[in-house]
Amino acid sequence: MRFTDPKDTSHHTIGTKSCTGFQAFVRSDKPKMFKGLQIKYVRGSDPVLKLLDDNGNIAEELSILKWNTDSVEEFLSEKLDRV
Repeated sequence: MRFTDPKDTSHHTIGTKSCTGFQAFVRSDKPKMFKGLQIKYVRGSDPVLKLLDDNGNIAEELSILKWNTDSVEEFLSEKLDRV
């Protein structure tokens, strides 16, 4: 997923493959609730959240392999405005 935080000029990306908790979030209508959120499937990679700087370079990368739907939604709620 790639999204832009309207409160910040940095960008954020989440790459994902199949995993139960996170997959439930992706397949639900919840991603549509976050302004600028885009899902990006990366074949063969574990789900990660990549925080990008203003130049599009990775500033931080978080594994979200064990995150459930609520954890993903809570994190995104802290970083993004809802539509």
